[in-house]
Amino acid sequence: MTTHEVRKVLLPSSGIGTQSQLLFHKYGHTGRGKKVYIQASLHADELPGMLVAHHLIKLLEEADKQNLIAQEILIVPFANPIGLGQNFLGKHQGRFSTASGVNFNRSFADPFQAVVKRVEGRLHESSAEENVRIIREALVAELDERLDPASGVKSVEEVMKLHLLRGACDADLVLDLHCDCNAVMHMYTHDKLWPEMSDLAASLGSKCNIIDADSGGNCFDEAASTPWARLAEKFPSFPIPMACQSTTVELRGEADVFDELALQDATALFHFLQRRGYILSGEGFFCPPPQPDLIRGATPLTGVDMIKAPVSGILAWKVGPGEFVTEGQLLGEVVNMEDPFAARTPIVSRTAGIVFGMRSHKLAVPGDIVIKVSGEKPLAWRTGNLLTN
Repeated sequence: MTTHEVRKVLLPSSGIGTQSQLLFHKYGHTGRGKKVYIQASLHADELPGMLVAHHLIKLLEEADKQNLIAQEILIVPFANPIGLGQNFLGKHQGRFSTASGVNFNRSFADPFQAVVKRVEGRLHESSAEENVRIIREALVAELDERLDPASGVKSVEEVMKLHLLRGACDADLVLDLHCDCNAVMHMYTHDKLWPEMSDLAASLGSKCNIIDADSGGNCFDEAASTPWARLAEKFPSFPIPMACQSTTVELRGEADVFDELALQDATALFHFLQRRGYILSGEGFFCPPPQPDLIRGATPLTGVDMIKAPVSGILAWKVGPGEFVTEGQLLGEVVNMEDPFAARTPIVSRTAGIVFGMRSHKLAVPGDIVIKVSGEKPLAWRTGNLLTN
């Protein structure tokens, strides 16, 4: 008997005659051990994750038929049905809500203060396991209360984000699958989760692994993991581990939507889950290979040089994703379209590191971030909100 169940969550109607839905694919049994939560394409125009989820579900289906599912696995193959419907004049806009203007991967609910009130006076001085149980119960209760219609009117966007966070809040492992514009495979995670998450980076062949305690904006993976770090700081006398290991996985660039790549990544995730104990080993494909070597260690988010276009024009790059550059190196030039004889404006790296992401389209608009270099040294000007919009 298979364990696969599909739960459909209908979101509130955003207009007359319209309604979106989320699908939660569950394998294994709830409450009997560990739980992993995986979602794809929260930025709805970042499509590689959806194709990876498609292939991963097929692999899990075969494993389930062989009774190899050992722990609970929850997959949301498309995490943003609202953004999937935002098409304008042949262009898909899935990063920002056209209703609110808010980035879909920002401004997730922050239940920290409410959870503090729920757990105060209940924590144990000697049992981290019992504290994890108490805190997870508090997180679930708080998010369930916020999802109750009696708690007040919410936009369809707010309800969608609450359902996603509710699915992840009691998980041991959370993987949020995204992609960049033109990029190499890379990851973001909390600095308290490294080197614990280095096995995922090695499994996926991640070429750049970026860590930070709080990037700003309360994106999804931080909404899942950061409460644990904050609770440990709030209650230093009680053992509170980082019980939710969450990460944002950037599956290369937005054009990297191919079955071959998606199956490769889905297979890597499948074997990673086997090595973590979520899926049992079997014969043939179901016997996981040894973990690959880690390509590159972690570097700080404050060490990422997010370089902006200084003037308008056309971008002419001298480097590409995956290349290592030196401080002061010429990365590209902005070509002046109004004066063919004008000097080009240089774009120069302010740190030594790897070019891990670049803008796909080549029209430069002053102030737009056009290329990102990840270095090992924190940069003095990298403070406040550390992510792009």
